[in-house]
Amino acid sequence: MLKEKLQRMSMLYMIITIAVMVCIQFIIGFLWYSKFLFGKLFMSLSNIDFTKIDNKSLNASYAKALISAILKAVIIYTMAGGMLILQNMPSFIFVLLIAFLVIFESFDDHIWSGKSFKLYLLNACQTFITIIACFLIAFLSYSMFFSYALFP
Repeated sequence: MLKEKLQRMSMLYMIITIAVMVCIQFIIGFLWYSKFLFGKLFMSLSNIDFTKIDNKSLNASYAKALISAILKAVIIYTMAGGMLILQNMPSFIFVLLIAFLVIFESFDDHIWSGKSFKLYLLNACQTFITIIACFLIAFLSYSMFFSYALFP
């Protein structure tokens, strides 16, 4: 009975945490590329004419971004849980390593696309902040779940 209750709670925590992480990714992206932060810089560096983009391709881009955000959230949630269970390496150092690996991997795209280094740096910083925020949310979720499960 208790085991089933913990499994249901675990699934609920996971779904809520992943949904929050997906929302956080979109919120950080929205704020990062808004006119209040770096939107004007992004527009000037990307050389994209947003007046020529139709709603159909824009909707497809949002759908792809949503799928990508869900996959990233599931992977980060799973990795955060594994790090808390294994505890072989300090978790924060591992998170930083993963974030840097993602950023360096995207550097290949920068090299082959021919876009400016400033644009790459702008996008890489946003990716780094998003990954760190998602890991923090996952760690908080796990610690809240374990504290509730162990001390009801």
